Amino acid sequence: MPVNQGKGLFFPAMVVSFRAGSWGDQEKKGSYLFGGRLENKEDSSPGKGGGVGGESGGGGPTMEEGRNGRRSFEGRRFTSFLLFFSFLSCTVTGIFCYIKPKGALAHWTDWTFLGLSKEGWEGTHMSLSLLFLAAAAAHLWFNGKALAGYFRKAAASFGKGALEGGTALLLVLLFWAGTLGKVPPVSWIPAGHGWFKKEVWKGVGASSPPWDGAEKIPLGELAGAYGLGFPEFRKKLEAAGFTPAGREETLAGLAGRYGLSPAGVIRRALGEKTGLGPEKLLEALERAGGKEKG
Repeated sequence: MPVNQGKGLFFPAMVVSFRAGSWGDQEKKGSYLFGGRLENKEDSSPGKGGGVGGESGGGGPTMEEGRNGRRSFEGRRFTSFLLFFSFLSCTVTGIFCYIKPKGALAHWTDWTFLGLSKEGWEGTHMSLSLLFLAAAAAHLWFNGKALAGYFRKAAASFGKGALEGGTALLLVLLFWAGTLGKVPPVSWIPAGHGWFKKEVWKGVGASSPPWDGAEKIPLGELAGAYGLGFPEFRKKLEAAGFTPAGREETLAGLAGRYGLSPAGVIRRALGEKTGLGPEKLLEALERAGGKEKG
């Protein structure tokens, strides 16, 4: 027999013996050779068994299928994916919670990022953090034996894993101590958060609230922060297109009715005028009182 003919007959003969089960357990393993099923055009039709797995149409379930031909839901795999995606989400929300402005400035300017307010980012971060903790707890449940084995080996006269475990614990304690004791470079992390709140998002002009929560103060009282009485303050608001409901209405309520931020209302009515803070306002009132007495 020529050499080429021998090679040509070998593979069909191998497939025949493979399908006949002459290789024993290799019949089941053979359906996954080369990363997939071995099929030929003759046997792939519905009436001929659908491939080399057998004559019954499909050769039985694959590794990803259950006995009923459907994929089964694996809790361990689901937990790994949930842990991964919740970790990524917490990372994103954590970054924005780290760099967000302080509450007073955020409320005064109606600060948002990607459609979420300061409270929106904080609430989302808390919810996703709880989901991440739940996924981490489930992950520990599924892998508890392996983790317990690490601790047992490490505790056995400082055996395998003791160095790694001790180093990890020491690093955690150093971050605790560095944060509470304000020791660099760990202390730079909370300091950076404060820098973002006070410096990066520092309001200028009308964007700077006179004091925290000034938008919740009645307009009759807020007028003094800009050196005005309420009648004059009201005239300026009306000239800018705003009609206050009365001296008891808050700036936040007025701005909300017109779809603007409190800072936007002040900017239109008074320009980029900065309101006086509580201390400066008291000083101004005292000076004004002294002049009246004199």
